[in-house]
Amino acid sequence: MKTIGERTTMKRTVRTFALAGMLMLMPVIAGHAEPGGNPGYHGPKSEGRATGHAESRKLFDDLELSAQQVERLKKDKMERRKTMIRLRSELDLLHAEMAQSAFSEKPDMKNLEDLSVRIGDVHARMTMQRIRSLVFLRSLLTDEQKKLMDSRHLMMTTIPRR
Repeated sequence: MKTIGERTTMKRTVRTFALAGMLMLMPVIAGHAEPGGNPGYHGPKSEGRATGHAESRKLFDDLELSAQQVERLKKDKMERRKTMIRLRSELDLLHAEMAQSAFSEKPDMKNLEDLSVRIGDVHARMTMQRIRSLVFLRSLLTDEQKKLMDSRHLMMTTIPRR
């Protein structure tokens, strides 16, 4: 049987190794963190989407937009950005409310279903905002620019995803 002193020493040793292990893992975890990361929000990423940021930038460069087209796009982008920020905030609040409700002593399934529907509605409104942006962009383009954009879209959507 171990004495009290030996058990205390053993606990300290285990605690020290656990702390050392956590400290060694922190840089690895921090290296995988994303700027402005928000737990529970996985946001838009270029992986799995038809085009990433670099491809979009190249497309806009190749479209050779006029100064007037660029100005109208910037104005529209700011308005859509404000809307998306509000929608993301609403989505975060709904997720927090759902987590609170789900982990309560007696979860109310009707309330959880209602929250789920409301979350789906916010996702649908976010998707509509993205579609509106695309439609607005296309409304500004000349026929030649539309052909170039359509050919790039077709090329990017036919590339198999991982």
